[in-house]
Amino acid sequence: MKKSLLFILGIFFIPFSICYSQYSLQNVFSTTTFNKPLEMVVPTDGTDRLFIVGQRGIITVVYPSQPSTPGKVFLDISDKVIQSGLEPGLLGLAFHPNFSSNRYFYVYYDTPAGTQEVIARYEVSPINPDSALKSSELIILQNTMSSASHYGGKIAFGKDNYLYIGWGMGTGQNDPPNNAQNLTLLLGKILRINIDTTAGGNNYGIPSTNPFRDSVGTQRKEIYAWGFRNPWKFSFDSTGRMWCGDVGQNTFEEIDIVNRGKNYGWRIMEGNNCFNPNPCDTTGLVKPIYQYPRSDGTSISGGYVSYTNQLPSVKGKYIYGDYTNGKIWALTYDGINPTTTTLLLDSPYNISSFGMDKNKNIYICSIGDNKIYKLVDNTVGTEPYETNFPSEFSLKQNYPNPFNPVTYIQFNLKEKSEIKLEVFNLEGKRVGIILNENKDAGEYGVRFDAVNYPSGIYYYKLTAAGASGSNFVSTKKMVLLK
Repeated sequence: MKKSLLFILGIFFIPFSICYSQYSLQNVFSTTTFNKPLEMVVPTDGTDRLFIVGQRGIITVVYPSQPSTPGKVFLDISDKVIQSGLEPGLLGLAFHPNFSSNRYFYVYYDTPAGTQEVIARYEVSPINPDSALKSSELIILQNTMSSASHYGGKIAFGKDNYLYIGWGMGTGQNDPPNNAQNLTLLLGKILRINIDTTAGGNNYGIPSTNPFRDSVGTQRKEIYAWGFRNPWKFSFDSTGRMWCGDVGQNTFEEIDIVNRGKNYGWRIMEGNNCFNPNPCDTTGLVKPIYQYPRSDGTSISGGYVSYTNQLPSVKGKYIYGDYTNGKIWALTYDGINPTTTTLLLDSPYNISSFGMDKNKNIYICSIGDNKIYKLVDNTVGTEPYETNFPSEFSLKQNYPNPFNPVTYIQFNLKEKSEIKLEVFNLEGKRVGIILNENKDAGEYGVRFDAVNYPSGIYYYKLTAAGASGSNFVSTKKMVLLK
């Protein structure tokens, strides 16, 4: 017997009382259990999903437009990942720019040996976008650390479509071997590789503009920039500029704007000050755009430049925090005027990282209580799912198609409308209602789970009655293969 499913989308937040000035943190995925969340990544396929990286080797997918829907395990490589220690584990995730067509994504993890760093490629199931193929692993790059300490932990694609990798100095306090300044090592560096080609027996190539690409010396050609102690984390703003938080040792935490071929000072300098040797020669070293004393926090978590209209007072500012004391700041930097910072929130959480969803909302990963919180301006009302209002009604093709059992349907509303999104079988009989409600103008996405439907051809139909009297009807075909 066929079952009709009713899927009603809604935003449900569990309010939280921690508030400094006008800002608060809201627990948005209260029905999902995370295990040591260290990273939040949005896919590049346009779907309304967030992927939460768990330190012990599990990636979970959740749905911002359906926060009350429990997340699903996307990938479990806990058998490949070290299961102890404060710093090591599964640390990074990045989706290929062409993920919607090639289904490739990349992870950074540390093996049970504790000193082996791995960048690996995986594929997503062609019929279930919420499930990765564990057997598809391809090792891209491996690196051996001097000791099990200061791993860094970030991978991301830049606007140039190259993969950037942030690796720490890979040794203990003071960086005794001076790894960050040793250009024959990958440790204490930001790397950049081309994963769309192979060269020199590697599963990647070297971009032609890497600083040591044509060097005849022993410098590693993967190096993009160097002189980092423990980069945690970096991100790209809308212009492609890279922002990086670098964890200090004795005196300062720092924020850097990272550029190709530059030396950011460690261990010669910590922040703006000489470290080893002292006094030191600072010629050719790039100083941070901002530093804060360790009396204000002892482990920076790099964040994102904010663009959402839901945080209007910090739009264009860099949002970052500190792992040890839970403080969240907004940094104002334009490269001309003095850099300033404003405390937004003094939370009780261990902030392992920041995240940003499809609509530029900012979140934190809290590793202490294993929760994900959204940063909220309490003076701003709720706005539509998407703030860039479309100029016309439209219904997009579901992704993936064929699918099993989950697919995503996106549609645009040019004005406030009473909508209905329905599912029909091949005989034209309605077998499910996905949405039946009023929606403001905006771009929307819905997750459709057909676990209770048999294999076959189905049609989904969007009907929209606009506030101005306009009407829109569109139908598309989808194929369920089980």
